[in-house]
Amino acid sequence: KLSLAPGFIVPSNLDYQGYHAYIDEMLPHESPVHYGLHPNAEIDFLTVTSDSLFHTLLELQSRDSNMGEGASQTTEEK
Repeated sequence: KLSLAPGFIVPSNLDYQGYHAYIDEMLPHESPVHYGLHPNAEIDFLTVTSDSLFHTLLELQSRDSNMGEGASQTTEEK
């Protein structure tokens, strides 16, 4: 049988709706292996993404904390 991905075998003789339902229910989780990459590629991607997210959050936090309580910015200071 034809296999599009590990554990995802192409069903035979389904109509359009049948294929759509089969894909929705049976499609495996995306993996770097499906794209010919090393399994650790996903770990590196998630590490870089989370690092970027936390870096952005820290930048936002430092801007907000510099304001102090009761301080207001004018349009020119922004």
